[in-house]
Amino acid sequence: MKIRTITCHDVANYGAALQALALQTYLKKEGHDVRIIDYVPEYIKPYDIWKVNPASHLYKPSKYFFAFKLFWALRKYVHIRPTMKRLEAFKEFNGKYLELTRRYSSYEELANDPPIADVYIAGSDQIWRTNLMNGKDPAFYLQFGNKTVRRMSYAASFGLPHLTDGMDYLVRTYLSGMDAISVRESSGLEILEKLGVHGKLVIDPVFLLTKTEWINLLGLREALVTKPYLLVYDLNRRNMPDEKQAFAQRYAKKNGLKIIAVNDIRETDYADININNAGPAEFVNLIANAQYVLSDSFHATAFSCIMHTPFRVYFDLEQAIRIKDFLKMVEMNYCMNCPIEKDYEFTWNKTQDILSGIINDSKNFLDINIEKAVL
Repeated sequence: MKIRTITCHDVANYGAALQALALQTYLKKEGHDVRIIDYVPEYIKPYDIWKVNPASHLYKPSKYFFAFKLFWALRKYVHIRPTMKRLEAFKEFNGKYLELTRRYSSYEELANDPPIADVYIAGSDQIWRTNLMNGKDPAFYLQFGNKTVRRMSYAASFGLPHLTDGMDYLVRTYLSGMDAISVRESSGLEILEKLGVHGKLVIDPVFLLTKTEWINLLGLREALVTKPYLLVYDLNRRNMPDEKQAFAQRYAKKNGLKIIAVNDIRETDYADININNAGPAEFVNLIANAQYVLSDSFHATAFSCIMHTPFRVYFDLEQAIRIKDFLKMVEMNYCMNCPIEKDYEFTWNKTQDILSGIINDSKNFLDINIEKAVL
């Protein structure tokens, strides 16, 4: 079967790159001809110092006052400059692992010359997050291509527990053109239900591959860091910063660990070692070999579970719904926002048993709905 997937794969984000690779790898393993549609519109290019999130309170002043926008860009550049080598690592990763179609830089370009396929799949991650541009983009709702091609989503995410005001009609209209819809969070199912759209709850694509398969795929035979360490991956620096730092320093001191941070945009002040140039493969390596992981990232949490690495999450914003839903699903709620001084035991056998059932159900969803393309 010729399958073409679309997702936000080229945004210099660890989870985005790894989930795209996971779905591609699983489908290829099932015998399909798979390519990721190399759709990279201007608004999702990484490290654009001029870009301000439309959801931010700074968006309006940056839109109307050039001096403010210039100040914003210079300030942003100072922060991200130490980690800009990450772009080289991501470029190398994409070239080595992701099998892509030709590049599309706009929806018009994609609609005018869509890739030929038997099945289109809107992939995972926050492709339908409506307070961002991708959540409004018809490309991620598979509005392009011959209408006889089967269309489905796998583990798509709305990113938030609700749609942005005024987006219900647009999203409902776009989703009506799909043959099968699955989402990554139970909150996503609730959104679909409110829209009157049927959906299925499935697991994120990274879980379609086992720990051993990830190790073999990415060549994770040797640890990047040989000394025992606690790994910090802090995406939302202003969210519960005191709790994150206090826990990391308390736990590292108690257990004789170095604090190592893999950084996304800026360095971590309290880390003993900052790693600013890690690609997705190095990211997974660092999680797999850590004694403990502290993060507010969904995919850092996911890979901690896959690699059976103890972890903890501090995150109190509504964007954490995707992590909350996942931890509830695998009965690990205790890992989120736990008191700093409290430690807990991990029962990985129980976690794996829960995950195995969900993973098998998710694979069945994919396989059954792909097979329907030939009926």
